[in-house]
Amino acid sequence: MGSPTSLGRGTSGHSPHLKFGRIEKGYAASLTIIDMQKPITIISKDLKTKCAWSPFENITFPGSVKYTVSLGQFSLS
Repeated sequence: MGSPTSLGRGTSGHSPHLKFGRIEKGYAASLTIIDMQKPITIISKDLKTKCAWSPFENITFPGSVKYTVSLGQFSLS
């Protein structure tokens, strides 16, 4: 049995040839860009979960997600 990282790679549907763990040419770009000038409070009506709750409800974080990058593709929040 492999490490949790190798198990995740084997079950994630990604090619086993993708390299992870660095932000540089040749690696799969998967990261989150945070806007530290825009605090966010987690509230239940904004949640997009099957269980409809979060342990972070009513907690204010100092920044919010501006973009996500998954396998090199940008996504706006």
